[in-house]
Amino acid sequence: MTGERPPALALLAAAGFSFGPCVSGVPGRAMVFTAIDPGGIPCAVKVLDPALPPTPLTAARFAAERVHHAKAAGCVNVVPLHGAIHDDDRVLCLRWAQRGSLDQVLESGVAPEATRCRQLVAALAAACAALHARGLVHRDIKPSNILLHGDTIWLADFGLAAHLDVAGRWRSLPEPWREEEIGTPGWVAPELAGTECITGPTNDIYSLACVWRRLGAAESSADVRLLAAMLDPEPAARPTAMEVQAALTPA
Repeated sequence: MTGERPPALALLAAAGFSFGPCVSGVPGRAMVFTAIDPGGIPCAVKVLDPALPPTPLTAARFAAERVHHAKAAGCVNVVPLHGAIHDDDRVLCLRWAQRGSLDQVLESGVAPEATRCRQLVAALAAACAALHARGLVHRDIKPSNILLHGDTIWLADFGLAAHLDVAGRWRSLPEPWREEEIGTPGWVAPELAGTECITGPTNDIYSLACVWRRLGAAESSADVRLLAAMLDPEPAARPTAMEVQAALTPA
């Protein structure tokens, strides 16, 4: 990660934002800086790395990520935009998660207890249901993309998301770009990891099941059956996000 301040932050700095360190990033791709807005509210600012000029494909994917965040704005349990999408297409400004990521919690060795795990999975299923209703599929659900903010859980990072276009096809990038690799090994649905790359809402159900399995909290026989259904290798056999949410939500 570079210590250089991206020029794309200059406009926000002029508007009164102050910036802290870069907390994550991939050379040549995107970096995330901590920031404080003029009103004193913490946020996270994601920008393309200035040290290694992005490839046209990287720039196209970042632009698509901004579009998908805009489409997801207001969805329950999805990380909120910090204000509207900024005019500068090299910048994405998001709310700051006070408690970090689920990945950090798991690395600490203190896993949530069973009831809380069910609540977390139900909240993520609600997020997926809201996204799917808007014609969005996340496609990269994993603990590092699940943020904790107080008692709220946020699904974050739409860098690999896909949307339904006007012709009813799932697309993540504008023409003429095509997919390279999708998702993260260990979390990605098998139909995305293959050569066919079949996108659909049940991609997210499989990945959500992988998170639940990692939490190790499917204890009742009903939960075990639900988890198994979510992990079905046949996408059409998996439950919908709304069905998962309903099964995990007390009557």
